[in-house]
Parts: sequence; C-alpha cells; structure tokens
Amino acid sequence: MSGAALRVQGLGFGYAGGEALLCDVDLDLEAGSVGCLLGASGVGKSTLLRLIAGLDRPDRGSISLGGETLFGPGRPGVPVHRRHIGMLLQDGALFPHLDVAGNVGFAIPRGPDRDARIGAWLERVGLRHLAGAHTASLSGGERARIALVRALASEPRLLLLDEPFAALDTDLRRQLAQDILALLRPLGVTVLMVTHDWAEALSLADRLGVMIGGSLPQWSTPQALYEAPASIEVARRIPGTGFLRTERGPDGAWRCAVGTLPAAAVECVGEVGAAGLLLVRSELLGWSDSGSARIVSRSYLGGAYRYRIELASGEALQMSERTRRPVGAAVGLHPAPGGSWRCYPAD
Repeated sequence: MSGAALRVQGLGFGYAGGEALLCDVDLDLEAGSVGCLLGASGVGKSTLLRLIAGLDRPDRGSISLGGETLFGPGRPGVPVHRRHIGMLLQDGALFPHLDVAGNVGFAIPRGPDRDARIGAWLERVGLRHLAGAHTASLSGGERARIALVRALASEPRLLLLDEPFAALDTDLRRQLAQDILALLRPLGVTVLMVTHDWAEALSLADRLGVMIGGSLPQWSTPQALYEAPASIEVARRIPGTGFLRTERGPDGAWRCAVGTLPAAAVECVGEVGAAGLLLVRSELLGWSDSGSARIVSRSYLGGAYRYRIELASGEALQMSERTRRPVGAAVGLHPAPGGSWRCYPAD
C-alpha cells in the first residue's frame, strides 16, 4: 500500500442560501505524510474532508490526488467510489450485525485469500483473537482500531480521519493516535485528519493548519505554526499563548509590562506601527520571587503548575512553571535571555 500526494487549491463551498463554508482553501500534503486540521466547531474542517472524499461538490477550486484531478475546471467530479479514499468518522460506524472479522472483511473483495488478509489486518493491531467477537463487546479503543483497519483494508490512496477518537478519554486517545501512526508510517498511507487536540496534532503531523471561519490562513510544519503564527488570529488559537501591549521607543526597542526588548529580538508581522501586541509564552519569560505582578490562580497539570498572573499594567498572562507558588504571591516577570519575539498590529 502506498499513499498519494494531495493538493487542494482555491477551494470554495457554500450552502444554497449563500453562506460561505469554505473560502479559497489551499493545502498540499506529500505522499505518505500526515496532515492535521485544527479549529473550533463549525469552521469547515469536516466540510473540507467531505469535499475531498467526493461526498459534497465544491463551488470552485480544484482537488487532485496522485496527479489525478478529482475536481476542477472541466472536471465535474470523480465519483466517490472511484477516488479510492478511505474515511473514518467520529463514531467509527461499525456494522452491529457483523462480527469483528466481518467488519474488516467488508472492505476486502471475496477471494481464496480473503480470510488470511482479514487475519493479517487484525494482527497488525493486535486484535486477531477478537475475530469472532461481537462489536458490542469491544472497548472504545478496540472499536477504534477495528474501524481503522476496516478503512485501511480497502487500500486507499488517502485516509481521511474526522476525529475518530473523540469519544475516548485523553490519555487513551493520545496513546491510540501514537499506535496508529506507528502502523501507518510503514504502510506509506497519506493521512489528513481533523482534531481538537493540540498536543495530538503537534506530535503526529508533518503538516498542520488552523481553520478559521472557513479559511485556512496557515498550513505549515507544526514547528513553524507554533513558533511563527502567520497572523494574530492564528496565534490566538494556540494554547498557552498570551499578548502584551507594547510600544516602540525612539531607539527602536520595544517596551512592555515585563521589560524592554531590543529591536533585533522582535519580528514584526504585518503592518506594525509604533504600537503593537507581543506574543507571549512561558518559555519567553523568566521569574523572580518578588515584583509588581501577582498570582491570582493556580492549577496543577501534573509535573507543572499553570498560573494566571496579573501585571501592574492590568494585563494578565497564563504561565506554566514547575515550582509551586502560593496564590496571592508577588512575583516578577522579565524577558528570558535569547528569546525570539513576534509583534502583531494592535487591535
């Protein structure tokens, strides 16, 4: 089995009433790689998957897979059954009237080696011993694995995953995602998945995008998206990110509530004038045991604490640190040496 490169260009889609659900979406995904789409509910993530699968028809743009145009100018759309795309939805949709082997076998054509192929797929996820089990007796993790191998058994060129593990608890979901990635990589399957879990997306994806209001303003490597958000709208959707008002002095340095930053340490994104908003994360700041800031709340994350810090300027930041500090304590925050900062236009 091998995947195929996916390319989406200028894709647009809207309901008959005129509401735009997708606006000029562009993305590309190399064969055998994993792409993740993040974003709030209703921003068009699942709609994009449906368009790629052929379940809905775009209004404009193009979709190609492995060099074949599935939809585009002069190409009204390749039928769903000819796209060779697998799709796994949130509930897995196992057939309740079939046992585990029957569910996997649904995707495998009849032939003398059919049973052996079913067994081989179940072996890949360590569930061969459940071949005759009823699907109602499976755990959530087992159901997710069976749904996955059923989708893979048809040997798709592209696998679309629409939050298939959303019903599982966080630890199980993340472990399952890692297990599945270990299965998919050797097979060379190209995967495009939707998730709400940033930790999952950052750890799994080769390419990552944040959808906002039907658009995909940034599609890049996870590191580039996290460290260099293309806009303040993207930055605001990354967990652990805050902002501070800043002004540029005559010497070019930027002054904010936690100190002064040299011009060389700050990259301006967009048309930033004499004032802007600095992107702030825990790793960009150092702490001291006294100062004009105050801890107003604390929560334990396991191995670290998350604090809400109120600054003398009236601004507030979410910070993480391993040290346990009391609520109400005065602390100081200052720019950490060598930090790279980004500044966006002020609202």
